[in-house]
Amino acid sequence: MPLARQRQAHNCEWQPLGYAKVFQQVGNGMNPQTLELQKQIAQGMARSMTEPWERIVVNFETAMMPDGRDVNYIFFYISSSGNDDFKETSVQLLPEDVTRFFVELNDAMVESKGDRWGTCDFILDSSGKFDFKFDYGPPRRLNSVFDDTSMDRFDRHLDEYRAERAGK
Repeated sequence: MPLARQRQAHNCEWQPLGYAKVFQQVGNGMNPQTLELQKQIAQGMARSMTEPWERIVVNFETAMMPDGRDVNYIFFYISSSGNDDFKETSVQLLPEDVTRFFVELNDAMVESKGDRWGTCDFILDSSGKFDFKFDYGPPRRLNSVFDDTSMDRFDRHLDEYRAERAGK
């Protein structure tokens, strides 16, 4: 499969309205079921946080196996104590409902597009803007590949976030 076809990005943003969150799609022509699952993932992640945060990052891998489905994920968030003093905190468990929404999103995209993604990168900013990127190749960590694509790139995320914030 050509590399350009393997990764697809879906950008959405949400606007606070009282206690409810109103999400708006940023022009990507996605089907309503898929968009709703993405909103549920973003809302579930935001609700699960127990301390202030600037950005949430989840890398979710899934693969169909003869005995069911395997999943693996990396989940961390970036917080600030003020004066652009950012820190990254790893979290061991993804909320159960969010895990279920990722699995449902994978299945829904198979139904609508005919392709099953192996890896999904999800980023949620405290402003409410969120981003999904899908890779339709085999999931690397679930296939015992631990390299820059599957692991090491996350070590640079905090520095990249600092640089992004400094450029604003």
